[in-house]
Amino acid sequence: MRWLSDVLVGYDEDSTAFKYLVRNEIIDQLRARDIKAIRTSERASIRTRPGGKWGDRLADLEAFDNENDAILDAWIGSYARDQSLSQEDNIGAAADILQEQFINYHTDNGIHPHRTRPGTLDKTRHRIPDFLVGFSDAEGAAVAEKWRQEMGKEIEQQKEDELKREGRETDPNCVKFDHGKPIYRTWTCESDSTVNVRNVKLSDYRLPAEYISDYLADQQDIELPNLYKWFSAEIRSPILDYDHVKTFPSITEVCAALQDTLRIHKPMSAVGSGLHIHIGQEAGWSLLTLKRFVTLWLLLEASFEHLHRIDRSQPATNTYCRPLRIYSYLAQSMEEENIDAYAQYQSTPNSQGYRERKDVFSRHVPERSVVADIFNLLQCVWHYENISHLVDAMGMSEVGDKGGSSCVRFRLNGDETTDRASASWTQTIEFGLMQGTLDANHIQRWMRICHRLVVFSRDTTPAAFTTAVQAIGGGGATSPNDVARALGFDTADLQ
Repeated sequence: MRWLSDVLVGYDEDSTAFKYLVRNEIIDQLRARDIKAIRTSERASIRTRPGGKWGDRLADLEAFDNENDAILDAWIGSYARDQSLSQEDNIGAAADILQEQFINYHTDNGIHPHRTRPGTLDKTRHRIPDFLVGFSDAEGAAVAEKWRQEMGKEIEQQKEDELKREGRETDPNCVKFDHGKPIYRTWTCESDSTVNVRNVKLSDYRLPAEYISDYLADQQDIELPNLYKWFSAEIRSPILDYDHVKTFPSITEVCAALQDTLRIHKPMSAVGSGLHIHIGQEAGWSLLTLKRFVTLWLLLEASFEHLHRIDRSQPATNTYCRPLRIYSYLAQSMEEENIDAYAQYQSTPNSQGYRERKDVFSRHVPERSVVADIFNLLQCVWHYENISHLVDAMGMSEVGDKGGSSCVRFRLNGDETTDRASASWTQTIEFGLMQGTLDANHIQRWMRICHRLVVFSRDTTPAAFTTAVQAIGGGGATSPNDVARALGFDTADLQ
């Protein structure tokens, strides 16, 4: 979209105006393809900066042709002085009636007042005295000024009303549930300051020699991304039903809409970004399902890392996607220097029901089939007495050398089963291992794997689960074929 670059060349990319204009252009590109996408107010990091409004649109800038302009150039108003009214009342009445006529002209010609720009109002204001009968030049100027002020307020109000109307829209395929946030009823876009291209160098790109000018070739340390202005964004989907026939096509359509119309800075190790998939269940989660899922994840985590870009599994540099088997509170409690500090995450042999839980563990996880380090973790996993405590153990500190965000986050709480979903506890598992991408096929394959892990954990028998553990519990990176056979899905999803 070179026209986009031309229009925004004078904007500071850190400005609120730049961010809202580009963000809303992304929304407009989606809406142009009949995708339910809405503008939303932003977080404090952007709202506190002056210079832009969250509803601002590129199409409303004076640099663009506007359908309303040509039509409104033909508008002719009419008001004759009422001799029974005072001068002040005549000026007010003239402004009010001309405003009403102007709005009605929009309706009669099928155009929307909220799309009429300030420049159009300024241009029309100069014609207002021509529509008056019985007014002096000074009175005509006063009517024009009052009309412009009131018309500006009306247009702004109509813009707000339109944004509110848009904000009430819902994707027809959206899954609705109590306490679901409105932003998850449609596709949305929000600025994301964690996606930073400013440290990218020329050496991070693979460019054919003929693409590099003599100037670039001589300046190997040039900050190539700064040849452009970038908007760092996060695209969010509505809550979708995995089994709905339109779920995957809608993801494909959104990815295509963005790739076809915008210049996208491809994800690379120098620009960290992640794709997050949240999976919930209508019936909630049981403690047994969660223990099975955590078991499979700890066994397969190293294998899954090989499915994604290498920087996603470099915990030393990527603090947003750290592995549970190394950085979770439970994993840290296994280290000798942390035994006392993290003792609460260890299983207690003398606790009530310990023997029963041990028997359930033995039926699911044969000791000789799992490498020692993971087996020690799993012993503790299967001895937790409720969902909330297990979730706590799978968490990690947000600060320090061992801090950051895990590649899987458990937004669950409850006892034997999860509590009712709320804004604070969505009762979902969040998968964050995959890099940010607009490759719809890659996204869908990873979704299938995540979904299969959940379904297998929920529905399989203890015997089938044991067989799967025996197939994948040897440690290291399990082959795609072994993973597929163990969990019962197509090997192609792992390629």
